[in-house]
Amino acid sequence: MEEKIKLNPWKTIWTRPKETLREISAYKKNYKLYTLSFIHGFIILFSSSQIFSLGSRFSLPAIIAFIVILAIPSGLISISIQSFFFYWVGLLLKGKATYKEVRLAVSWAYVPQVVSIVICIVLMIMFGKDFFTQAPLQELHTGFAGIMLLLSFANLGLGIWELVIFLLGLEEMQKYSFWRVLVNFIFGSIVMFLFLLDALFIFGLVLQVG
Repeated sequence: MEEKIKLNPWKTIWTRPKETLREISAYKKNYKLYTLSFIHGFIILFSSSQIFSLGSRFSLPAIIAFIVILAIPSGLISISIQSFFFYWVGLLLKGKATYKEVRLAVSWAYVPQVVSIVICIVLMIMFGKDFFTQAPLQELHTGFAGIMLLLSFANLGLGIWELVIFLLGLEEMQKYSFWRVLVNFIFGSIVMFLFLLDALFIFGLVLQVG
């Protein structure tokens, strides 16, 4: 019979990422993968809905349904792509982690986005569908600029902590020095960026031809 995790990973991942991921890895390498995919996917789709001004074409309930329904597949695809590139670069650097172990480090690094989801919900409550349009919110809503400034600092802090958790987690999974982990992260990010850039370029050409 499998032993259960002794610690609460949702709490300890913030301050003890290495120990937390070591224990999760020993228990089940895809532990809470879909929950973490939902968290990450929610943030991706929330940001995309704002960038593409979905509020000018759809109602707020429709936008929320879109985000909630597609959050898991969107997050899972993103986590899987990131994991592949970090795993592949890690192989070149003679890392010890399997693909699933790298995916474990990637997925659990997104736990701080739980706080971001709370922020997103507050924004939807405060501004409604206006938040997903190109409307001048600073004119429509008093104090909008100040609120967004505070949230920008909060998101910056959460983003830095996500990176710290990921780097320490990858160090634990790959079993090599922190400096090599930085190389793994930097080159993995560059290769992934170039690949996605090429994919978007090819997709654009196909649309033009079509």
